[in-house]
Amino acid sequence: MALAESAIDAARLGGEPLGAALKRPGFGADDLRRAIDGAWTRGVLETVLAGRQYAGYIDRQRAEARRQASMEERRVPGWLDVSRVPGLRTEARGAIERFRPATFGQASRLEGVTPADLTVLLVAMKRGPAGGAGRGEGR
Repeated sequence: MALAESAIDAARLGGEPLGAALKRPGFGADDLRRAIDGAWTRGVLETVLAGRQYAGYIDRQRAEARRQASMEERRVPGWLDVSRVPGLRTEARGAIERFRPATFGQASRLEGVTPADLTVLLVAMKRGPAGGAGRGEGR
Protein backbone atom coordinates (compact mmCIF):
# COMPACT_ATOMS: atom_id res chain seq x y z
CA MET A 1 0.00 0.00 0.00
CA ALA A 2 2.94 2.31 0.58
CA LEU A 3 3.75 2.07 -3.13
CA ALA A 4 0.18 2.99 -4.05
CA GLU A 5 0.39 5.97 -1.64
CA SER A 6 3.64 7.07 -3.30
CA ALA A 7 2.08 6.76 -6.75
CA ILE A 8 -0.83 8.97 -5.63
CA ASP A 9 1.54 11.56 -4.17
CA ALA A 10 3.49 11.72 -7.43
CA ALA A 11 0.52 11.82 -9.82
CA ARG A 12 -1.47 14.78 -11.09
CA LEU A 13 -4.93 14.80 -12.59
CA GLY A 14 -5.99 17.72 -14.74
CA GLY A 15 -3.19 19.89 -13.35
CA GLU A 16 -4.01 19.31 -9.68
CA PRO A 17 -2.40 16.82 -7.31
CA LEU A 18 -4.18 13.48 -7.40
CA GLY A 19 -4.36 13.51 -3.60
CA ALA A 20 -6.64 16.56 -3.78
CA ALA A 21 -8.70 15.21 -6.69
CA LEU A 22 -9.55 11.95 -4.97
CA LYS A 23 -11.22 13.80 -2.09
CA ARG A 24 -13.93 15.05 -4.43
CA PRO A 25 -17.36 13.40 -4.12
CA GLY A 26 -17.88 10.61 -6.60
CA PHE A 27 -14.18 9.86 -7.09
CA GLY A 28 -13.92 6.07 -6.88
CA ALA A 29 -11.48 3.20 -7.13
CA ASP A 30 -11.97 2.98 -10.91
CA ASP A 31 -11.06 6.66 -11.26
CA LEU A 32 -7.99 6.06 -9.14
CA ARG A 33 -6.97 3.05 -11.25
CA ARG A 34 -7.12 5.20 -14.40
CA ALA A 35 -5.12 8.00 -12.76
CA ILE A 36 -2.13 5.93 -11.58
CA ASP A 37 -0.05 3.33 -13.35
CA GLY A 38 0.36 -0.06 -11.78
CA ALA A 39 -1.32 -3.38 -11.31
CA TRP A 40 -3.11 -2.55 -8.09
CA THR A 41 -5.89 -4.79 -6.88
CA ARG A 42 -9.28 -3.22 -6.34
CA GLY A 43 -8.95 -3.93 -2.60
CA VAL A 44 -5.70 -1.99 -2.33
CA LEU A 45 -7.12 0.92 -4.32
CA GLU A 46 -10.29 1.04 -2.20
CA THR A 47 -8.29 0.89 1.04
CA VAL A 48 -5.93 3.66 -0.03
CA LEU A 49 -8.82 5.75 -1.36
CA ALA A 50 -10.81 5.39 1.88
CA GLY A 51 -7.75 6.27 3.94
CA ARG A 52 -7.20 9.44 1.94
CA GLN A 53 -10.86 10.45 1.77
CA TYR A 54 -11.47 9.95 5.49
CA ALA A 55 -8.07 11.13 6.76
CA GLY A 56 -9.54 14.20 8.48
CA TYR A 57 -12.12 12.13 10.33
CA ILE A 58 -9.56 9.50 11.27
CA ASP A 59 -7.17 12.15 12.62
CA ARG A 60 -9.94 13.68 14.73
CA GLN A 61 -10.90 10.29 16.13
CA ARG A 62 -7.29 9.49 17.00
CA ALA A 63 -6.96 12.85 18.78
CA GLU A 64 -10.18 12.15 20.68
CA ALA A 65 -8.90 8.69 21.68
CA ARG A 66 -5.66 10.28 22.97
CA ARG A 67 -7.66 12.87 24.91
CA GLN A 68 -9.86 10.16 26.44
CA ALA A 69 -6.79 8.12 27.40
CA SER A 70 -5.25 11.12 29.12
CA MET A 71 -8.49 11.68 31.04
CA GLU A 72 -8.32 8.07 32.26
CA GLU A 73 -4.90 8.77 33.75
CA ARG A 74 -5.78 12.14 35.30
CA ARG A 75 -6.87 11.53 38.88
CA VAL A 76 -9.49 13.57 40.69
CA PRO A 77 -7.55 14.95 43.67
CA GLY A 78 -8.79 14.00 47.13
CA TRP A 79 -8.77 17.61 48.26
CA LEU A 80 -11.29 18.64 45.57
CA ASP A 81 -14.68 19.31 47.20
CA VAL A 82 -17.20 19.32 44.35
CA SER A 83 -19.80 20.99 46.58
CA ARG A 84 -17.55 24.08 46.60
CA VAL A 85 -16.73 24.22 42.88
CA PRO A 86 -18.37 27.34 41.42
CA GLY A 87 -20.10 26.87 38.08
CA LEU A 88 -20.60 23.12 38.40
CA ARG A 89 -24.13 22.11 37.51
CA THR A 90 -26.26 20.61 40.30
CA GLU A 91 -26.85 17.38 38.37
CA ALA A 92 -23.11 16.87 37.81
CA ARG A 93 -22.32 17.77 41.42
CA GLY A 94 -24.80 15.15 42.64
CA ALA A 95 -23.48 12.42 40.34
CA ILE A 96 -19.86 13.08 41.28
CA GLU A 97 -20.62 13.21 45.01
CA ARG A 98 -22.63 9.99 44.78
CA PHE A 99 -20.17 7.90 42.75
CA ARG A 100 -16.84 9.53 43.74
CA PRO A 101 -14.93 8.78 40.51
CA ALA A 102 -11.19 8.25 40.91
CA THR A 103 -10.31 9.70 37.51
CA PHE A 104 -11.69 12.32 35.15
CA GLY A 105 -12.27 9.51 32.64
CA GLN A 106 -14.63 7.81 35.08
CA ALA A 107 -16.33 11.14 35.78
CA SER A 108 -16.83 11.68 32.04
CA ARG A 109 -18.90 8.50 31.83
CA LEU A 110 -21.28 9.42 34.63
CA GLU A 111 -24.82 10.24 33.58
CA GLY A 112 -25.42 13.93 34.08
CA VAL A 113 -21.78 14.99 33.72
CA THR A 114 -21.10 17.01 30.56
CA PRO A 115 -17.80 18.02 28.94
CA ALA A 116 -18.43 21.53 30.28
CA ASP A 117 -18.65 20.12 33.82
CA LEU A 118 -15.32 18.37 33.34
CA THR A 119 -13.79 21.65 32.19
CA VAL A 120 -15.07 23.38 35.32
CA LEU A 121 -13.56 20.60 37.46
CA LEU A 122 -10.23 20.79 35.63
CA VAL A 123 -10.07 24.56 36.18
CA ALA A 124 -10.84 24.09 39.88
CA MET A 125 -8.15 21.43 40.09
CA LYS A 126 -5.56 23.66 38.40
CA ARG A 127 -6.35 26.48 40.83
CA GLY A 128 -5.44 24.13 43.65
CA PRO A 129 -6.83 23.72 47.16
CA ALA A 130 -6.40 27.42 47.90
CA GLY A 131 -8.55 28.31 44.87
CA GLY A 132 -11.77 27.89 46.81
CA ALA A 133 -12.71 24.30 45.97
CA GLY A 134 -10.60 22.57 48.58
CA ARG A 135 -11.99 20.71 51.55
CA GLY A 136 -12.17 23.34 54.29
CA GLU A 137 -11.67 23.02 58.03
CA GLY A 138 -14.84 24.81 59.07
CA ARG A 139 -17.37 22.54 57.36
